[in-house]
Amino acid sequence: MRVDFAPWASHNGMLCHESRADFGSDLALQQYEEGGMSEASESRSKVGHLTGARRTATKDAAMSGAAGMEPAAFHGFLVSKLGGVARFQGVSDRWICPVSIFDAPSGFGEEVWMDAQPFTRLVQRLAGAPVTCCWGAHAGRRNRGSAITLQPRGLPNHFSATGHIRSALLFLPDTLIDRVGNDLSPSRPAGAALREDLIFVRDPELERLFSAYLRAVTMPTSSLELEARAVLIVAWLLRMHHGFGTPAQRPVGGLSDWQLRCACDAMEAQLDGDVTLEAIARLAGVSATHFSRAFKQSIGMPTFAWLLQRRIERPKLILTDGRTPLVEVALAVGFAAQPQFTTAFRRVTGVTPGAWRRDRWP
Repeated sequence: MRVDFAPWASHNGMLCHESRADFGSDLALQQYEEGGMSEASESRSKVGHLTGARRTATKDAAMSGAAGMEPAAFHGFLVSKLGGVARFQGVSDRWICPVSIFDAPSGFGEEVWMDAQPFTRLVQRLAGAPVTCCWGAHAGRRNRGSAITLQPRGLPNHFSATGHIRSALLFLPDTLIDRVGNDLSPSRPAGAALREDLIFVRDPELERLFSAYLRAVTMPTSSLELEARAVLIVAWLLRMHHGFGTPAQRPVGGLSDWQLRCACDAMEAQLDGDVTLEAIARLAGVSATHFSRAFKQSIGMPTFAWLLQRRIERPKLILTDGRTPLVEVALAVGFAAQPQFTTAFRRVTGVTPGAWRRDRWP
């Protein structure tokens, strides 16, 4: 499954870190273009050209520079070592799982290797040169497709690519993994080790969930939506590849009337703010993993879709007065900018706010 990565447009009101040599500046998202990337043939070895003292010095520098990094700093570390253009988003937006889309124009190798990386990531090759595993039982194995690799915290990230490549990196915090793992299997101890052999895994459902997450970050979204999508990814990863709580073992019914009322009232009260899936689930007295599935069974749509729909109902009331500027309407209902509001409104109604108002206020 090849990810059709939609443009990252500067007019959608979303912010990210754009990283070249000056990683760290907060800029509006510029259009993310494919840049003519194609399947690259192996023309040289990124690892092979690092020899002797230079190879040792490069790896030692990478290790000392990356140990203990947070995802945003590690993203900047990659840019400083490899050059190219990258997008990192999620920290300022308070996403539970930040995401990085990275272009390495000359591939990558030992200059970014760590023997014990400081966080867990899911990594997917999107386009470009093949990726080769350079450690453990899978050393020498190559991925030319969109297979996904789990890189657990504390394990090596020894992979290489020998030409222009684009990859997606999803950072999975221990708190989320432990939370979902406990929901699926309460006997699972916190911090239990993840499998280290999930390298270039072809799992159509995992690829679909990952692709859906990447598509979501290109559109007006909420931290609740991305939290819900992250929970789905981690739950699938733990169920299918770690044997925790398969769906057949843990049937889920809908929410009770009081749980549904409590959750909906809480989300209605925060339509113009930020709300987390975990906080809403806590009010209903269940785990976030259970709540996501039970809410969808009760309402017929995911929590984040219901929340977006409700966020669009309120501005309809304001739009009917025919006088309030669209930018004020957007800010009044919690959108960062008018373009973001326009995109979300069209996503729900099929038309822009201006067109919707003109139809009702000639």
